[in-house]
Amino acid sequence: MDNSTTTRYRGPRTQPAAAAVAGAPASHVAAGCLRRLIAVPVGLVLAIASLLGCGKSSEEQPASNEVDPAADVEKGHGDQQEVSTAKDRWLAIITGVAMYSFYNCAVQILPVCIDLKFAADPKLSGLTETSLPQANSACFMGYTVGSVIIPAVKHRYGYMGVMKRGTLVMGVAVFGMAMLPSLTGGSIVMLSMAKFLAGAMMSVGAFSYSFCMEYCPTSWAQGVIILQNVGFACWAIAFGLSCWTWSQRLDPSLEVLLWCGTPVILAWACLVAMNPPPKVAPAAAQAPEEGAGGSSSGTHTAAEPTSMLSPVWLFKSVMLAFCFFAAGLVYFGLSYSAGKISPNVYHSIILINLIDIAGYLLAFTANVFGRRRVQSISFAIAGGCLFLSRSFDPSGYSVLCCAMVGHMCVNICFSTIYAAVVELFPSSIRTGAMGLCQLGARVGSIFAPLCGILPASVSCALFATSSIIAAACTAINA
Repeated sequence: MDNSTTTRYRGPRTQPAAAAVAGAPASHVAAGCLRRLIAVPVGLVLAIASLLGCGKSSEEQPASNEVDPAADVEKGHGDQQEVSTAKDRWLAIITGVAMYSFYNCAVQILPVCIDLKFAADPKLSGLTETSLPQANSACFMGYTVGSVIIPAVKHRYGYMGVMKRGTLVMGVAVFGMAMLPSLTGGSIVMLSMAKFLAGAMMSVGAFSYSFCMEYCPTSWAQGVIILQNVGFACWAIAFGLSCWTWSQRLDPSLEVLLWCGTPVILAWACLVAMNPPPKVAPAAAQAPEEGAGGSSSGTHTAAEPTSMLSPVWLFKSVMLAFCFFAAGLVYFGLSYSAGKISPNVYHSIILINLIDIAGYLLAFTANVFGRRRVQSISFAIAGGCLFLSRSFDPSGYSVLCCAMVGHMCVNICFSTIYAAVVELFPSSIRTGAMGLCQLGARVGSIFAPLCGILPASVSCALFATSSIIAAACTAINA
């Protein structure tokens, strides 16, 4: 963008702002970065845990009243969903789409589009192209911490408790990301705190899928995750078009409130109107009647694993966690590399998310050919296309075309790996398996911003390698 177009937003290149920190000694800059990255999470982890743990609603189920594992077999799980109303099912789906949109937009779209405006604003002297990556790192640090905190909170308060508390914290984080830069004169520490808080709550967005399945039949599992992903893709396309066209000169704080705040408000409204997840005690009580006799509860307990540490379940968990790692690395890495794979960053964002819709719909082929086969082939195609992109010039659109196909295939995998958690693990260890898989996705996403500063040939090679290894893990993880 031409720097002479406007005095408010002068494009992604901010030479004067960058020069403000360029004269500082390298040792001082490194020490300052280290202090900030340590101070932000230490101060916020306790605050997050305290806020998530405050007060227990009478509607929410404590850990002692969790779903009986025996009710999660195919018949029992279906019985659980039959008692939820159609209204609650659709409100749960709308909530999942809204929270998933925030989760992805805050990680994937904000750093690519909105941060450029913060860096270009001369009033925000502390937010430059060299300092903003610190805030993004804090976001992914929170992303990792959340994968540990959220499952623990779910055990204590149930899915409804997690979603309500998480939505409240999300709203606080969105307000902080929007308003703190202008209120503090561009303090990178305050923005990092807000992004760390948002990152910690992104696990709630991921858990929104499991929340939906508390209300929906098991047969809806694939369709629910596809609907969530298609909803995000449409939201991201609208976000990219807005930043490219009519809101290009709009204050970035307003854009943050619009695109990240709207899903939070929608999710909260749905949660208030919903009933708690249906109880499965009746279904669990019927299970012994179908068994051998009066003391059959011990039989059901013995049939369900109680720990992920057995070799079989640990192997399955690690293999699936690497698939999450690869999907997180490639999915977010290609987004952060949007400016490297084509001449126009907004073209990359819009086109990648546009073809993602086709990828999410193609995920329905898992119902025909099997989840494992579709997931393995999709990872393999993504790896091949990304290796092929290394032979093209990134100044044109050939690399973007290969990246679009690779991103589409990875999104097919993202639709199937969440369904794999439900398919591969019984409910007694499913939460632990989901936590480990989410941790794998977080670790992969931590490396994604670093890939954005690498040449396209190097980053695409890393993406291709991880995709091919994930294809092999999927093929052997029956």
